[in-house]
Amino acid sequence: MRYGASLMLVLALGIASQAANGTGWNWVARQLGGAFYVLAGVFLVLFLWPRCRTVWVCLGVLLATVLVEFAQLWHPGWLQALRGTRPGGLLLGSTFHWADFPYYFLGCGVGLVWTRWIAQASPS
Repeated sequence: MRYGASLMLVLALGIASQAANGTGWNWVARQLGGAFYVLAGVFLVLFLWPRCRTVWVCLGVLLATVLVEFAQLWHPGWLQALRGTRPGGLLLGSTFHWADFPYYFLGCGVGLVWTRWIAQASPS
């Protein structure tokens, strides 16, 4: 239940971050969104499989996100067509940026802390 609520909160924050614009707020939409992306992946996996070890989920989602980022350097026609759709563009991105990596690691770290907090707050 707490993973589902956390997923909804992170998705709302991620969507809100994309609306951030103006001086000083562009980094929220462009970079901080990467942390929300990783967090959403962590909470989605844990919502679907709550018995998984959270450290492995966080690291697995981080690895998958890094692979998706590197895949943005690859441009076959079928993948470009997929990226051209709204869901594909949101999930796969379109442009490789080294600057995204610190935010992916930030999302992984926050995910580790957040999931441990959930585990401690849950009744045994």
